Amino acid sequence: MRRKDRDITNNKARICALLDRTSHMVLTIPDDPMPYTVPISYGYEQTEQGFRFYFHCAKEGRKVTLLQQYSTIGVCVCRAAELIKSDISCKYGTEFESLLGTGTACEITDPNEKIHALTVLLKRYDANAPIHFGEKILAATKVYAIDVKDYTAKANFELEETK
Repeated sequence: MRRKDRDITNNKARICALLDRTSHMVLTIPDDPMPYTVPISYGYEQTEQGFRFYFHCAKEGRKVTLLQQYSTIGVCVCRAAELIKSDISCKYGTEFESLLGTGTACEITDPNEKIHALTVLLKRYDANAPIHFGEKILAATKVYAIDVKDYTAKANFELEETK
Protein backbone atom coordinates (compact mmCIF):
# COMPACT_ATOMS: atom_id res chain seq x y z
CA MET A 1 0.00 0.00 0.00
CA ARG A 2 1.48 3.30 -1.09
CA ARG A 3 -0.15 5.46 1.61
CA LYS A 4 0.86 3.72 4.86
CA ASP A 5 -0.80 6.53 6.83
CA ARG A 6 -4.19 5.29 5.57
CA ASP A 7 -3.61 1.59 6.26
CA ILE A 8 -6.24 0.03 8.57
CA THR A 9 -5.58 -3.58 7.52
CA ASN A 10 -4.67 -4.66 11.07
CA ASN A 11 -7.55 -2.79 12.72
CA LYS A 12 -10.31 -5.41 12.70
CA ALA A 13 -12.68 -3.17 14.67
CA ARG A 14 -12.37 -0.45 12.03
CA ILE A 15 -12.87 -2.95 9.20
CA CYS A 16 -15.97 -4.38 10.89
CA ALA A 17 -17.31 -0.84 11.31
CA LEU A 18 -16.84 -0.36 7.56
CA LEU A 19 -18.53 -3.67 6.77
CA ASP A 20 -21.43 -2.83 9.08
CA ARG A 21 -22.01 0.57 7.41
CA THR A 22 -21.78 -0.63 3.82
CA SER A 23 -24.74 -2.16 2.03
CA HIS A 24 -23.04 -3.97 -0.85
CA MET A 25 -19.88 -5.70 -1.91
CA VAL A 26 -18.57 -5.95 -5.46
CA LEU A 27 -17.31 -9.33 -6.67
CA THR A 28 -14.86 -9.70 -9.52
CA ILE A 29 -14.87 -13.14 -11.11
CA PRO A 30 -12.48 -14.18 -13.88
CA ASP A 31 -13.98 -14.45 -17.36
CA ASP A 32 -12.57 -14.41 -20.86
CA PRO A 33 -11.67 -11.93 -22.24
CA MET A 34 -12.66 -9.57 -19.38
CA PRO A 35 -13.50 -10.16 -15.70
CA TYR A 36 -17.13 -10.12 -14.61
CA THR A 37 -17.94 -7.60 -11.87
CA VAL A 38 -21.21 -7.66 -9.94
CA PRO A 39 -22.53 -6.02 -6.75
CA ILE A 40 -24.06 -8.29 -4.09
CA SER A 41 -25.70 -8.03 -0.70
CA TYR A 42 -23.62 -9.83 1.90
CA GLY A 43 -23.29 -11.02 5.44
CA TYR A 44 -19.99 -11.67 7.15
CA GLU A 45 -18.24 -13.25 10.08
CA GLN A 46 -14.71 -12.74 11.32
CA THR A 47 -12.36 -15.70 11.12
CA GLU A 48 -8.89 -16.22 12.56
CA GLN A 49 -7.35 -15.55 9.15
CA GLY A 50 -9.68 -12.81 7.93
CA PHE A 51 -13.35 -12.76 7.02
CA ARG A 52 -15.98 -15.14 5.70
CA PHE A 53 -18.58 -13.44 3.52
CA TYR A 54 -21.93 -14.97 2.57
CA PHE A 55 -24.23 -14.18 -0.33
CA HIS A 56 -27.16 -15.80 -2.06
CA CYS A 57 -28.35 -15.83 -5.63
CA ALA A 58 -30.57 -17.61 -8.13
CA LYS A 59 -29.75 -21.14 -9.23
CA GLU A 60 -28.53 -20.04 -12.65
CA GLY A 61 -26.99 -17.10 -14.42
CA ARG A 62 -23.61 -15.77 -15.42
CA LYS A 63 -22.35 -15.42 -11.83
CA VAL A 64 -23.20 -19.06 -11.04
CA THR A 65 -21.67 -20.32 -14.29
CA LEU A 66 -18.44 -18.46 -13.61
CA LEU A 67 -18.27 -19.54 -9.95
CA GLN A 68 -18.50 -23.16 -11.14
CA GLN A 69 -15.34 -22.53 -13.21
CA TYR A 70 -13.36 -20.23 -10.90
CA SER A 71 -13.15 -20.30 -7.14
CA THR A 72 -10.60 -17.49 -6.63
CA ILE A 73 -12.34 -14.14 -6.88
CA GLY A 74 -11.82 -10.50 -5.95
CA VAL A 75 -13.91 -8.56 -3.43
CA CYS A 76 -14.31 -4.83 -2.87
CA VAL A 77 -16.22 -2.98 -0.18
CA CYS A 78 -15.96 0.80 -0.14
CA ARG A 79 -17.74 3.75 1.36
CA ALA A 80 -17.38 7.42 0.58
CA ALA A 81 -18.12 9.57 3.61
CA GLU A 82 -17.75 13.25 2.72
CA LEU A 83 -16.36 15.48 0.04
CA ILE A 84 -13.14 17.25 1.04
CA LYS A 85 -13.19 20.73 -0.48
CA SER A 86 -10.23 22.99 -1.11
CA ASP A 87 -9.33 26.35 -2.62
CA ILE A 88 -7.12 24.39 -5.01
CA SER A 89 -8.82 22.16 -7.59
CA CYS A 90 -6.30 19.31 -7.32
CA LYS A 91 -6.67 19.19 -3.53
CA TYR A 92 -10.31 18.07 -3.63
CA GLY A 93 -10.85 14.56 -2.34
CA THR A 94 -13.22 12.24 -0.54
CA GLU A 95 -13.18 10.82 2.94
CA PHE A 96 -13.44 7.09 2.30
CA GLU A 97 -12.76 3.66 3.69
CA SER A 98 -12.34 0.44 1.75
CA LEU A 99 -11.44 -3.23 1.86
CA LEU A 100 -9.98 -4.98 -1.18
CA GLY A 101 -9.10 -8.63 -1.23
CA THR A 102 -9.11 -11.99 -2.87
CA GLY A 103 -10.80 -15.07 -1.60
CA THR A 104 -11.99 -18.53 -2.33
CA ALA A 105 -15.69 -18.94 -3.09
CA CYS A 106 -17.53 -22.19 -2.49
CA GLU A 107 -21.18 -23.12 -2.71
CA ILE A 108 -22.83 -24.09 0.56
CA THR A 109 -25.05 -27.11 0.03
CA ASP A 110 -25.64 -28.45 3.54
CA PRO A 111 -29.14 -27.23 4.59
CA ASN A 112 -28.04 -26.27 8.12
CA GLU A 113 -25.05 -24.32 6.82
CA LYS A 114 -27.29 -22.61 4.26
CA ILE A 115 -29.68 -21.56 7.02
CA HIS A 116 -26.75 -20.24 9.09
CA ALA A 117 -25.38 -18.24 6.14
CA LEU A 118 -28.79 -16.85 5.19
CA THR A 119 -29.44 -15.93 8.83
CA VAL A 120 -26.12 -14.05 9.06
CA LEU A 121 -26.96 -12.23 5.83
CA LEU A 122 -30.53 -11.34 6.80
CA LYS A 123 -29.69 -10.27 10.38
CA ARG A 124 -27.05 -7.89 9.03
CA TYR A 125 -29.75 -5.91 7.23
CA ASP A 126 -32.56 -6.36 9.77
CA ALA A 127 -31.73 -7.58 13.29
CA ASN A 128 -35.45 -8.15 13.98
CA ALA A 129 -36.23 -10.12 10.82
CA PRO A 130 -38.14 -13.37 11.35
CA ILE A 131 -35.93 -16.34 10.58
CA HIS A 132 -37.69 -19.11 8.70
CA PHE A 133 -36.35 -20.60 5.51
CA GLY A 134 -38.63 -23.29 4.16
CA GLU A 135 -37.41 -26.26 2.12
CA LYS A 136 -38.77 -24.71 -1.07
CA ILE A 137 -36.76 -21.51 -0.57
CA LEU A 138 -33.61 -23.44 0.35
CA ALA A 139 -33.96 -25.58 -2.76
CA ALA A 140 -34.44 -22.55 -5.02
CA THR A 141 -31.53 -20.54 -3.61
CA LYS A 142 -27.79 -20.92 -4.08
CA VAL A 143 -25.70 -19.78 -1.14
CA TYR A 144 -21.97 -19.10 -1.28
CA ALA A 145 -19.22 -18.45 1.23
CA ILE A 146 -16.12 -16.48 0.34
CA ASP A 147 -13.13 -16.95 2.62
CA VAL A 148 -10.98 -13.83 2.39
CA LYS A 149 -7.56 -14.13 3.99
CA ASP A 150 -5.60 -11.85 1.66
CA TYR A 151 -6.87 -8.28 1.97
CA THR A 152 -5.92 -4.69 2.54
CA ALA A 153 -8.06 -1.98 4.05
CA LYS A 154 -7.56 1.75 4.15
CA ALA A 155 -9.29 4.95 5.22
CA ASN A 156 -8.48 8.63 5.09
CA PHE A 157 -10.37 9.75 8.17
CA GLU A 158 -10.53 8.70 11.82
CA LEU A 159 -13.51 7.18 13.60
CA GLU A 160 -13.80 8.04 17.28
CA GLU A 161 -15.16 4.60 18.22
CA THR A 162 -12.27 2.69 16.57
CA LYS A 163 -9.25 4.77 17.65
